[in-house]
Amino acid sequence: MPRLDRTVRDRLLPIQGLPPSLIQVPSGCPFHPRCPYREYDGIPCTTEVPELLQQPGDDHPVACHLAPATRPELFARDIRPNL
Repeated sequence: MPRLDRTVRDRLLPIQGLPPSLIQVPSGCPFHPRCPYREYDGIPCTTEVPELLQQPGDDHPVACHLAPATRPELFARDIRPNL
């Protein structure tokens, strides 16, 4: 949703694929069928729901099995160049 009371931050990139069914939610992380990192470094995306945790230095909580130190690296490599 566009906001007039804030400065523009990074653009959001769409997640490929369709959202999961709300009737038949996938096992594990609900984003794993569409996540490009679901098989990254042996993380349990298909079997375990990630816990919602506040990350140090972040202004919002994150629910992801990726290690907190890995996320900035992947952002810089895969997402930032496409913004």
